[in-house]
Amino acid sequence: MQEQIGRYSPGNEVKVGYIRNGDLRNVNVVLRNTKGDTSIVKESLSLLGAEFEPVSEADRAHFQLNSGVQVTNLSGGKLKDAGVQKKFIITDVNKISVSSKEDIERILMQTTDKKPVLVEGIYPDGQYAYYVLKPVK
Repeated sequence: MQEQIGRYSPGNEVKVGYIRNGDLRNVNVVLRNTKGDTSIVKESLSLLGAEFEPVSEADRAHFQLNSGVQVTNLSGGKLKDAGVQKKFIITDVNKISVSSKEDIERILMQTTDKKPVLVEGIYPDGQYAYYVLKPVK
């Protein structure tokens, strides 16, 4: 059922069937977001408090990276709170490779409310680091 509902957005009306006392019943329901309203929530990325850009070809070659997103600015948020610094190259979020800020957002949106987020990567000086962020949603 989750897969089917995942194809819709908050505010969409869907028909749901269920069985009660052996009888099949149908009801129309309006989908809501995690806040309980019908607006589309896109705040996971903004909660990180960072701006990102793709990793340069030179850095990808130097560090032998297949993917990555570099932190270009930090302005208060979960990344800064965890100790992440500017120029950190995020290679993986929750053990999934990332190549764009959209990849990060997609992974964060799929993360359950109470589960921490693992961010892995490398600094320009070659130091590998990982950070565990408090739940994002």
